Parts: sequence; structure tokens; C-alpha cells
Amino acid sequence: MQQVLVPICIIGIITLGIYRLFELFVRRNERMAIIEKLQSNVDPSVFANKFSLPILGGQPQVKLSSSWPLRASLLLVGVGLGLLVAFFLELALTNSLSPEFASYDYAVRDNIKDSVAIIYLASVSLFGGLGLLIAYLVEQKKEKLHKD
Repeated sequence: MQQVLVPICIIGIITLGIYRLFELFVRRNERMAIIEKLQSNVDPSVFANKFSLPILGGQPQVKLSSSWPLRASLLLVGVGLGLLVAFFLELALTNSLSPEFASYDYAVRDNIKDSVAIIYLASVSLFGGLGLLIAYLVEQKKEKLHKD
């Protein structure tokens, strides 16, 4: 598992670094444009960055939707259900193969363990997606009731 996480973390850090570098140059150009426009009496709020990410040090000026707790909670419920289903599938798979499992070759046992890891990933993804789908349907229903 660690062999998979290290490259993902490295790619994420590199991507974040490249993003910050581009953001630095773009903000410099925006500031220069603001200085030029101030000399010609144009409102500088036009050039404000309204979509900066708070995790990267910016202050968001766009109001977030009030339904994000619903989305996050249903996503986490879906992930939890996915882990639970994957655990029971693993338990059923290894118990059904238990007497024969010991006589298998090491490579075959390793392949079965890899397939169990795939079951975990697939069930977590499936149930997390179902949780987000349910959140979307609840939001649509709430919006429809609010319109009427």
C-alpha cells in the first residue's frame, strides 16, 4: 500500500507547486493591471480573485453552498458502507476458500489477496458514488420544493 501512496503524494506535491508558481505569476500580472487601471480611474474590485482556494492561503469571497454538509456526510456514510461490505465479502471469500487456501501455491494466494484489495477499492468507490448520488437527489428534491 505504501508503494502506491508515495507516488501519489509526490505527484500531488509537484502539482501543488506548479499551481502555486502559476498563481504567483498571474497575481503579479493582475496587480500590474490594477496599477495601470487605477491610473485611469477604473474600480480595482473588478480584478479581485473571487475563486481563491482557502487551503492554499487565499480568502474565498464566493459563498459556498449550504448543502456541502449533506454531501460530505452521505459520502462518508457511503465509504463506511463500502468498507463494511468489502469486509464481509473478504470474510466470505477467505472462509469459503479456507480449507483449500492453505494448499494453494504462494503466487495464487497472493493473487487472491490482491483481488481482495480490489474488492475494497471497488466497493468504497461504488458506495461513495451512491452516497453522492443520493445527496444530489435530495438537493434536487429540496430545490424543487423550495421553488414551489
